[in-house]
Order: sequence, then structure tokens, then C-alpha cells
Amino acid sequence: MVFETREATTPVLEMTRQGQRSFVEAVRTWSEVVSRFAPDLSQPVATPETARSGELVDLSFDFAQSLVVQQRRFAHDLVQALRPVVERQRETVATGQRAVEARRTAAPRRLPDYESMTVEELQERASAADIEGRSSMNKKELVAALRAQ
Repeated sequence: MVFETREATTPVLEMTRQGQRSFVEAVRTWSEVVSRFAPDLSQPVATPETARSGELVDLSFDFAQSLVVQQRRFAHDLVQALRPVVERQRETVATGQRAVEARRTAAPRRLPDYESMTVEELQERASAADIEGRSSMNKKELVAALRAQ
């Protein structure tokens, strides 16, 4: 995408700034929640009894399973949140592809065959195109002037 003017870039920059602010706020909120609910890691996680009984292994795998389920849910929610943007982009790409295909398959524009026209016909066309000095031009000059339009 090419932006030709500053006005065209302003909405994109503002959208980016708002997205960044929202993301920073989400991380800040997440950090606060983690700080409130995180266990006190200064206490030992395992005791000799739990290590021998295999309870620590079970606890570790149960935690890992819960974490994976939660991450899967998060990933699905994230994909759902992005769906409207992805769909709009897909539509934009499809529209562009159709336009390119239409141009590719369209019959080429034929240029007028100025060489087969009379000087009078060329002067009429030059008059319609408002070419200055047309009355004093010869056929070759009229053809060149019309092609330059």
C-alpha cells in the first residue's frame, strides 16, 4: 500500500497508536493480576514426601494441562477477534485480483490510425483537443501532437 499524502497516513498512524495503547494497558492489567494471584515462590514447591510419592509429577502435569487448555482458549479468542480484519483484507485482495485480471483480459485499447487520416481530419481532432498552433502544422506534426495528448 502506498500513501501519497500525509492525510492518507493519519488514520493509520492513529489506529496504530490506539492499538499500542490498548496493548500496553492489557499487559499492565495482566501484570497486576499475576502479582495478586501468583504463589509466593520463596516457599519450596516440593517436599521430600511429595517428591517420593509422585504427587509432584501429577501436580506438574495437571498444571501443564490446565495451562495448555487456557492457552488454546486464548488462541481461539484471539483468532475470533482478528476475523473481521482478516476478512476485510481478504476482500480487498480479492477485489484487487479481480481488477488485475480484468485489465489483463481486457482488449487492448486501439490508438487511432492518424497516418491514414487526411490533414483536415487531423486538424479537426487537433481542434477538439485544443492543440495550439494546429493551423500551421503539417500532417507529421499534427500526428505527433495528437499522440502526445
